[in-house]
Amino acid sequence: MKKLKILYIGHNAIKDWKEVERLSELPQLHEILLMDNPMSENMDQDKYRDRVARLLPQITSLDGSPVMRDDEIADTDVSEPPQAPA
Repeated sequence: MKKLKILYIGHNAIKDWKEVERLSELPQLHEILLMDNPMSENMDQDKYRDRVARLLPQITSLDGSPVMRDDEIADTDVSEPPQAPA
């Protein structure tokens, strides 16, 4: 199970975030589908994605969308100053 890379467990009865946290023991897990589980009901989408990203730092895709970490967002927000013409 340590070599599991993709896990689709959306539309299940996962109620406790501790169950999601247990998946951090899967070092090669990089894609997960968790949508529509009771643990995230009534939760803001951004907060949900942030929480999953914190609990599972190894994932790169959540519910079919890329996971952007704070450092990656900062890199894309910084624009290079314009260069003087040569």
